[in-house]
Amino acid sequence: MDEAQKHLPDAISRARTPGNIRVFHIIHSLHAGGTERQLLELLRGLETNEKVTCEVAVLSTDVHFEGAARLACRIHYLPRRTRYDLSIFSRLNTIIRDFRPHIVHSWGSMCSVYGAPLAKLAGARFVNGYVRAAAATLGFRDRDYFRGKLTTPFSDIVVANSRAGLAAYGVSVKKGVCIHNGFDQHRLDDLPPPAATRRALGISTTHIVGMVASFSDFKDYDTFFQSAGKVLAVRDDVSFVAVGDGIHFRRFKAMYPAAPHPRIKFLGRRQDVESIVSTFTIGVLTSNIRLHGEGIANALMECMALGKPVIATDCGGNNELVEEGQSGFLIAAGDADGLTDHIILLLDDPSLALRLGENARCRIRKEFSLERMTQAHVALYESLTGSRRQ
Repeated sequence: MDEAQKHLPDAISRARTPGNIRVFHIIHSLHAGGTERQLLELLRGLETNEKVTCEVAVLSTDVHFEGAARLACRIHYLPRRTRYDLSIFSRLNTIIRDFRPHIVHSWGSMCSVYGAPLAKLAGARFVNGYVRAAAATLGFRDRDYFRGKLTTPFSDIVVANSRAGLAAYGVSVKKGVCIHNGFDQHRLDDLPPPAATRRALGISTTHIVGMVASFSDFKDYDTFFQSAGKVLAVRDDVSFVAVGDGIHFRRFKAMYPAAPHPRIKFLGRRQDVESIVSTFTIGVLTSNIRLHGEGIANALMECMALGKPVIATDCGGNNELVEEGQSGFLIAAGDADGLTDHIILLLDDPSLALRLGENARCRIRKEFSLERMTQAHVALYESLTGSRRQ
């Protein structure tokens, strides 16, 4: 029995509705990341939709999101034994033959390598979801780009979460579809009071500037902390908070030890991200554009949904999410001075920060809702299966 099924009633885990569109999702893991968050949000949105039935294959046992076990769909955990585990083809094929999907939907480039031939073998349509970012420069040495070019000819649709991503990977207008991420407002239900979270974190300053991102090569924490130093040199009413972990976490934490830098906090990986973000005055996301361009960043969406003005690197799909001067600001890559100036502007002008934050909240509710994303996927699935099902 799959691990996730132990948490579900048998009647739910075995549910099949032959008249529905059956969609089989393949994703590398359910660790803390934007792709994983978007899939789980979509699955939650589809739970109340009678048109679509889903099953999921996860090629890892790495599960960060606790809500995965509560989903009313079957999840198969198929950890890869080696980096290129050919047995995955056979194991996936067995599940697909049992589920008989109308659509196979991949969520990552390696998942597309597995999913494309199996979809064709099963007579299913293939939705290729390898486009998750929008790097400024791409080539065949980039494995996602290479795998994408390899699998795109076998795809019925290439779906991305940003228009910038489709353009970066050179996906044609005929084959590419953009469906922006959706935010589940229920994630904000029953959050503890921000004051209680502040006390738990040991933060007493009036303001908090925070960044939620992995400490990976894709993110630009150098700029974030350079700006923190500049702001803290002139203001004593603000703390800087970094939420996330990764390969560079220890290096940065060693650079800013707690004793001489009490107003810089390293929180590591957390399950209570929404509670922490609710304490922010300003949300920041700085990216390393030499290696990465954001798609639609879930970290920014979380800040905006909680009514926080945001400041982000002007790259990838960030300008599809953040309206310059309306819901936040976009800065040039590596511009620590520009980040500092915008932080101080918002700290000095609370009415501006409040207005931008409210605009951000309204934008998420109107343009980036879970319902909007769910319906867009349902429409896509219906368009792919409509003529066949008729």
